[in-house]
Amino acid sequence: MILTRLKPFLLHWLDHLRLRLASPEAILLLSLLAVLTGLLTGLVIVLFRFLLDFAQMHLLPGGVPDDYESLTDLYRIFLPLAAAGLLAVLFQLVAHRYRQVGILHVFECLQYHQGRMPWINMVMQFLGAGIAILGGHSVGREGPGIHMGAYGGSWVAQRLQLPNNSTRTLVACGTAAAIGASFNTPLAGIIFAMEVIMQQYTAQGFVPVILAAVSGTYLAQSILGKESFFVVALDGANTGYDWWLAVLLGIGIGILSAAFNFLLIHLTRLGMRYPLWQRFVLAGLLMGLIGWWVPASMGIGYDTVNDALNGRLLLDTLVVILLAKVVASIVCLGLGIPGGVIGPLMFIGATAGSALVTLSLYTDSAFLIPAEPKLYPLIGMGAMFSATLQAPLAGLTATMEMAGNANIILPAMLAIVSANLTSKVIFQHDSLFSSLLQARGLDHSTSMVMQRLRMIGAASIMNRSFALCGHTLSRASSKALLSHGPQWLLITSPDRQPQEMVRSLDLQGFLETHPDADSIVLRDIPGKRLQMVALSVRASLQEALDALNRSGGEALYLQREEGGHIYGVITRERIEKAYL
Repeated sequence: MILTRLKPFLLHWLDHLRLRLASPEAILLLSLLAVLTGLLTGLVIVLFRFLLDFAQMHLLPGGVPDDYESLTDLYRIFLPLAAAGLLAVLFQLVAHRYRQVGILHVFECLQYHQGRMPWINMVMQFLGAGIAILGGHSVGREGPGIHMGAYGGSWVAQRLQLPNNSTRTLVACGTAAAIGASFNTPLAGIIFAMEVIMQQYTAQGFVPVILAAVSGTYLAQSILGKESFFVVALDGANTGYDWWLAVLLGIGIGILSAAFNFLLIHLTRLGMRYPLWQRFVLAGLLMGLIGWWVPASMGIGYDTVNDALNGRLLLDTLVVILLAKVVASIVCLGLGIPGGVIGPLMFIGATAGSALVTLSLYTDSAFLIPAEPKLYPLIGMGAMFSATLQAPLAGLTATMEMAGNANIILPAMLAIVSANLTSKVIFQHDSLFSSLLQARGLDHSTSMVMQRLRMIGAASIMNRSFALCGHTLSRASSKALLSHGPQWLLITSPDRQPQEMVRSLDLQGFLETHPDADSIVLRDIPGKRLQMVALSVRASLQEALDALNRSGGEALYLQREEGGHIYGVITRERIEKAYL
């Protein structure tokens, strides 16, 4: 009985909160939801990592995660091929729209679906990435983690039926929490979410994203401990020297990044001509052959990265591993294996940096010998990440957090800026994600005006001063209607859906100038009548503007479902004033 009485009150209260979240100023409410998103994301990342480690410890002979070197030659060929076959069967069971996974799927949902992400795609990502990584394919787990984290934010927003502008922010929150929980780098997660995913920095977005990254990272640390994937001890006294070597590394990484982007984009375009199962099988066969040749190229390879960071690999070994990893990553990602690109980029950057340092140590010139050799594989990771994704701040913060040493900032800046300029200016390469979206025929370019409109809910600027009425009114009903003081009169069809709206002042003026009129036809009185179009109350201002442009209408009325309660009205003029 009590719940029955409270239900209308709770529904009204929830509806009020939803309308408040349409405004970009509702930071407190959004921050609470961001913490929930961060905790959910942290749990998913921990579960995903635990299942991978558990399965690898029982699958690999050495009983150590990512130890594919312990496999026999035959198994190194068979395992990627078997995983590819299983992936082909799994993905053939679902419709084409549910096969889209990874960071590109997050971009697509933000661009074309206002951040609403299907649960089936998330399940396919979870299963697909797990099979691919266990099968030794050269893909990372951070990209899948970002997809799952973004879905966590989208799920919270969809369950609560939040406005789309809040949905976009919670998707960014899930992304930040995923990066933070995956690498124990919450600051890098925040910058990645704002720089790469949202592509804008706003005061309203920073606070929720920060809270999500902190809560997700803290939860992961509470369960897994504060261990770091990359263990390297730097000599703090020497990390500020050798600026010329940092620039040289950045230029080399920039060239390597441009080549990686070029080959991956072209293989992706070529692979789209063939059925999915054929691409998967080919990727499994090629990965098996590469793994048979260079076992260290299989899987995520963080054990090899640690060896490179700490100078435990010879130059010829580094060069072979680097070439094999580049080819393997391009093959797996270009042919559609459902994994992430961030892990391979970290691997490639670390081995490239270690190869440069090892080569310099072979020289007899003191000028070429670095003061701190372990520094350059580390900043190579950040430079490769930054140049490939065109995300310098994210690359810098990730490098700094992984090193745990603020003294590396200057050489890391030099390397990252040099790599970005080389890739962007000399080779004219944009972000890998933007280029891959274009290869799929999707447009990810967004103006500052459109970004601003997406961050504002239409409900935040709606006018609630309106009244519904029919086409014809008596003089008495007109006066009664005007006595409530509405600003707009919505002229409805027989099924009570608004078609046009007029200013109440026009009706007031007509009554004053025609004292003998007993019946008033609203369509005949002097004044401007605005054609109306329906819009979801969850919509952003960008969706509102798109709806007006498509329909040729001049005003919108907002409702939660078709034929439901009307919350308010918006004119085109009011939308234009919101971003001018």
